[in-house]
Amino acid sequence: MVGPWYVPNPDRALLDAAERAGLGVIFPIGDPRGRTNAAFEATEAQTRASIGALVRDVADHPAIVAWYLLPEEIRTWNAAEHDYLRTATETIRAHDSRRRPILSYQPNHYDAAALAPVLAHLDVATKGMYANYAGHSDKRAWVRWSVDELEVASDAPAWVVPEMFEDPAGADAAAITAWVRHDVHAGLVAGARGVLVYSGFRRRGFSRFDDYLAAYQDVARELNGTLALGDVLLRGTVCPAAPIEVIAGAQDVGFSASGTDVVLPALAHLEIMHGGVRWMWLVNSSPQPLTVRAATLAGAELVSASVAVHHEADAVRLPAWGVAVLRRG
Repeated sequence: MVGPWYVPNPDRALLDAAERAGLGVIFPIGDPRGRTNAAFEATEAQTRASIGALVRDVADHPAIVAWYLLPEEIRTWNAAEHDYLRTATETIRAHDSRRRPILSYQPNHYDAAALAPVLAHLDVATKGMYANYAGHSDKRAWVRWSVDELEVASDAPAWVVPEMFEDPAGADAAAITAWVRHDVHAGLVAGARGVLVYSGFRRRGFSRFDDYLAAYQDVARELNGTLALGDVLLRGTVCPAAPIEVIAGAQDVGFSASGTDVVLPALAHLEIMHGGVRWMWLVNSSPQPLTVRAATLAGAELVSASVAVHHEADAVRLPAWGVAVLRRG
């Protein structure tokens, strides 16, 4: 899928082109100018009329898979902004017979308490998970924390929203590849049900765009291509994970989020049954290598891995930010 755009809104020609390419479109509804616009000053009747007209104009197009409500970062503690959020989402649903999901963007630093009042009106739970931009380049378990906070705040499916918009200081292509694979898989292992990368725009001065794009494309091919890891994650049955032991490396990682000290296991471990096969995810959220051992790893096939992952017998060595996906059966 592609989108949303801020300006201008997609026209029919773009929607038709997306349909021909087999791409869904996340369609923007509203004004992108944040608190400088008049959206929050409009009456309820004016909001219903303007939003309703926007939705009716394109709701018949099959390329649209979701609505993206603008402005972003609506402050629910402000009565006018909260009223706009409620009225706009009610109006979208009233004029879309297909009931496509509504989402919007929430800031990186929001925790569950800040997210809950906004997500109560939305169908997809998202927040920024820009680890480098948010100062968590060496504390990337923050992505897992972010998904956890979304799931506490809302019953709506969470999406990972990772970064692709500025050059990370001192990073080479190998580091970017490792970060991208970690952030996507860490979020999915934590329970997210989708990925929306910010963004596809080639900004001036963003020299690592192609490195990021290649890394996200590699992950996307594994999720949506022949290997179909996305089907496993979405349609498989999560099963109790077998006992696993960290035999070398950090047991835990710690960081500060929303003014709170957080400690998470360095290893994220997920096991899923799908198609009569047991699938195992191992994600190292530590900046140091990690070696783990489990009986279920013996005889398992390594099907997806970060560079420098090593699997032998019942042990797997994961490099910093390393990801390994194995299957057996």
